[in-house]
Amino acid sequence: MKDNQQELCYQDNQGGKMDKTKVKVNFEIWGDDFNVDNVSKILDIYPSEIRKKGDKSTYSNVKIKKTSWSFGTNYQESLDINEQLRFITNILNDKRQELQEIKKSYNVDYQISIVIKIENNQSPAIYLESDIIRFADEIQAEFDVDLYVMS
Repeated sequence: MKDNQQELCYQDNQGGKMDKTKVKVNFEIWGDDFNVDNVSKILDIYPSEIRKKGDKSTYSNVKIKKTSWSFGTNYQESLDINEQLRFITNILNDKRQELQEIKKSYNVDYQISIVIKIENNQSPAIYLESDIIRFADEIQAEFDVDLYVMS
């Protein structure tokens, strides 16, 4: 059976489909205050979200303390976080030098954020492939993993 045909289908007691575990991965740049437009131009990537220091949070009346630039996947049904991680690192792999220059010029931090919504006790494989670890090390990125058990 082909990989894309091995999708798991869960059934509830009434015969309907149940929710499946989903994974989302973001690459985030955090700093005191940096030019997000220049970062987009240098990387030639349109961010999925930008937050600027001092702006009001969309979730509360609190002011944002740091500027951030991020792009990533949407939530995707997955039982292996490396699928989403590879998507992000494949895009950024040839931009290592640019990322190192951005880090030096703007004094920013990099974070690879992995968000997992576990459904029906189906937890995904949570391990980091060696090429992903090397990539993160070369650009001095940290990992953040958030787990949410939904059902």
